[in-house]
Amino acid sequence: EFTMTENLKSVGSHAFDGCTNLTALTFADSASTKFEDEVFKNCKALTEIALPAWLDTVPVGMFSGCRDLTEVTLSEGVSHLGGMAFADTGLTSVTLPESCLYVDDAAFQNAPIGSVKLGSETVSIGADAFVQDTNLHLMPSVYVPDSVKAIGERAFGYYKDTDKNYEDLCAEAERREAETGEHVDVQSLMAPTIANHDFILYGGTEAKRYAEENDMIYGGTDPTVEPEQPAVVTGELNGDGTVNASDAAVILIAAAAMGAGSGSGLTAAQLEAADVNKDGTVNASDAAIVLIYAAAAGAGQDVKLTDFVKK
Repeated sequence: EFTMTENLKSVGSHAFDGCTNLTALTFADSASTKFEDEVFKNCKALTEIALPAWLDTVPVGMFSGCRDLTEVTLSEGVSHLGGMAFADTGLTSVTLPESCLYVDDAAFQNAPIGSVKLGSETVSIGADAFVQDTNLHLMPSVYVPDSVKAIGERAFGYYKDTDKNYEDLCAEAERREAETGEHVDVQSLMAPTIANHDFILYGGTEAKRYAEENDMIYGGTDPTVEPEQPAVVTGELNGDGTVNASDAAVILIAAAAMGAGSGSGLTAAQLEAADVNKDGTVNASDAAIVLIYAAAAGAGQDVKLTDFVKK
């Protein structure tokens, strides 16, 4: 256990980095302690912390790698979350105080967060701020207040699906750390990021811009009103409004991925559209139907996709 007293003036970078037996951390009610970067990085036994109001800025990587940290209380007064402040933690929800203005790059990267509540005065959200692995329970939506003027790249993106869940990836990272003696970020074990097409972004101008530029659903300014979902068109998966060979290719790729035991990479609506013959399975038969239909339609025949589905 460690208690920071009022007269503690400074804590240097990496001071407690890797202290895996540190289970409890207590801050004085009033102090002016200056923390440098990554002070409590990789303190994997910490499960909960409460940050005091006098801590205006949470420094870069302060709690990164604290993988069992599932609960954090941010007091009113905290205004700035540094880059990777809570990256690679076990946080499942985040509530920012009204005083929190800035969320820097990768602040909550790789944390299994299911819900986020931003403060009404938040100004910016950095790149990769809430990026996650698709095997985690993804947050369904976020309301971005009008005060937000900038949202960075992949702020609400996610990593391509892998055959390992978050716990497996953490175990792999720890194995490599034991072998090399160096910290391994979980991010390095994941594939590149892509957009989350099931995610709904609510809010004002900046939220709308981000959603449109990243092919996400923009839900409008009122988070209590669920946005109208586009109608599912059987066989149409790539969003160009036409059922053609490109859609068949998407179906084949998804079928191959699922056959190999991986995720399809498709949204629920796309999976419904991909099951062309409605037999409950997305496979090469569905792609073949699309190809035959596309060839006939391309030849000028007056046909419907259902004409090629065996009764």
